[in-house]
Amino acid sequence: MQISENIYRIGGAYLVIGDKTALIDTAPRGGESALVHEIEEILRDRQLDYVILNHTEPNRSHGLSAVLERYPDAEVMATVAGIRNLKEMQSRPFRERAAKDNAVLELGNGISLRFIITPNLSWPDSMVTYEENSGTIFTCDLFSDGENLMTYPDYVENALKRLSELKITAVMPAEGDILRGTDIQKAFDIYGELLDKHREQEKNKTALILYSSHYGATREMAECIRGELESAGVTVTMCGADEDTVPNINTFSAIIAGTGTYERGASESVMRALCGVNAVLMRHKPFFTFGSHGWSGEGANILHAMLVSLGMKPFSKPFTSIFNMSDETRERLKRHTRKFAEFILN
Repeated sequence: MQISENIYRIGGAYLVIGDKTALIDTAPRGGESALVHEIEEILRDRQLDYVILNHTEPNRSHGLSAVLERYPDAEVMATVAGIRNLKEMQSRPFRERAAKDNAVLELGNGISLRFIITPNLSWPDSMVTYEENSGTIFTCDLFSDGENLMTYPDYVENALKRLSELKITAVMPAEGDILRGTDIQKAFDIYGELLDKHREQEKNKTALILYSSHYGATREMAECIRGELESAGVTVTMCGADEDTVPNINTFSAIIAGTGTYERGASESVMRALCGVNAVLMRHKPFFTFGSHGWSGEGANILHAMLVSLGMKPFSKPFTSIFNMSDETRERLKRHTRKFAEFILN
């Protein structure tokens, strides 16, 4: 589809034509033949001079092999990390050039492509490509429909700040509609609202108590923990993993996970829920585990090890009770929880 005199859209890729020609991104598996066919139809007898990969996720870069098979002299450009990835992905050598931050590639006929590094949006090797004279920006996943980049809010904020300083007249995402006019500012505003929501969540101290309790003893511990946290001013959500719908675990400031011990293991429902912990969003956030047990007490230790492996910050060793809590154990759990509340509030 022709977008302008010099730009064509081919699926999630764009072909830019000046005195020289550049393909920005390629195609996912299954789309290679159609991509190459469309390029041939547009270029006719001309050569493809450059292939620019805004990032190397296979749904954007898989078609590179087919493109290079047809245009072997094309020079491949990506970030330093992107070039490294492509060397691992490709089974053939290719001409390469690292796209440095703010470097400009002149295609001639008034077309200048500037590269702006935007790491982690959505891959660590990501960048966007900005055509300076027309104000057209090729954003890959950024501003694409249905994508969620808020795993890395600081990177989103930095990218938006840099891009807002540009004179942008058209946004060319890999997926979704091309944005022009007021739709561009609306797209920036959506990200701004998501960032504000994230910052607000960071300020509010919230804790999720997630537990499984076959005979009620671990639930009794969970109730005790909830009471002490709420008294300390922490907003608490308590969830029985066997019967309740588990909320988005990655929106909480802290996690307290409880389980009994079943055949020397932890509750499957709690472990399954904890598999939803995002190791980036929840990295260094505090937790502790707890549980009642009888013959052996491995369950809470298993949950503890699991959360440590995901990068969360342990407040203490697991807190366990043999069968139902004694009065002395209950008081110890209250003191323990109050210290944990101070830990997450400060």
